[in-house]
Amino acid sequence: MDKSQAQEKIREQYQNTLATNHTLALQVSCVSKSLGNNPNIFLDGFLKYDTDVGTYGNEIYKDVAVKAGMYFKYYVQESYQSERQAILSNMVRSCKEIKSIVDVGFAVPGKYVLETLQERPSVHMTLLDKFESSIRFSEALLTCVAPSWKEQITIDTYDMDSYILPKKSDLYIFFDSIEHTKNPDKYLKTLLESAPQDAYFIFSLPVERVEVSGGGINDPMHFIEFTSEDDIRNWLTKHGLKILEEKITRPKSGDVWLPVEDGFYNLIVKTQKA
Repeated sequence: MDKSQAQEKIREQYQNTLATNHTLALQVSCVSKSLGNNPNIFLDGFLKYDTDVGTYGNEIYKDVAVKAGMYFKYYVQESYQSERQAILSNMVRSCKEIKSIVDVGFAVPGKYVLETLQERPSVHMTLLDKFESSIRFSEALLTCVAPSWKEQITIDTYDMDSYILPKKSDLYIFFDSIEHTKNPDKYLKTLLESAPQDAYFIFSLPVERVEVSGGGINDPMHFIEFTSEDDIRNWLTKHGLKILEEKITRPKSGDVWLPVEDGFYNLIVKTQKA
């Protein structure tokens, strides 16, 4: 499919999703007004994220519209992003006795964030990302859906490349993020040295057999390559993590820019510091 056909398909997904999800439609309306009263910011970001992201490096994530598009994608039923969010939510729920979550490189609030606000008021969440666009979008979203969110959530800028560690937590989430730091091995090793014993870690990591990681000049997207699920398992266990649960998620018919074949998919893994 060419780019114009892809964009038409995305516009159709956008309209169908809004028409069938009243709660999301209200969020889109509220957040759009908060982010400069731009009624098309979610659609514009959705189009850019789902047709052009593979031609960029990490710089694409500076765009707040792309963050809006990423969030909207969670609710497109024919996308694997919706499935991935359900898996993440279930894995977070299965960490029963936790009191704190740190989500590193969160990009936009996952569905588990709103669910935790409703279901587990004693759990504090810290959402960290290097891009101001994540902070701006997330504050607008959370203010629309949960005005008292600051009582339970901290949002801050954070760069994994600085090797300044986040505060200790019962659960660390790296959902499509740790592969974006320039030395994932060093970062994970350093973090695990300070993390509490028995802390949980949830990762979504890419299995890539074709080049889909972006083409930014001097700014590639991923700095570690996994060509099989065993590559991921071996990488996690060599750093001292015990694998508790894993799920595979593959692109679906609604994921326009990703190959539906085995050229790219994700392994989502729940682990624990041994």
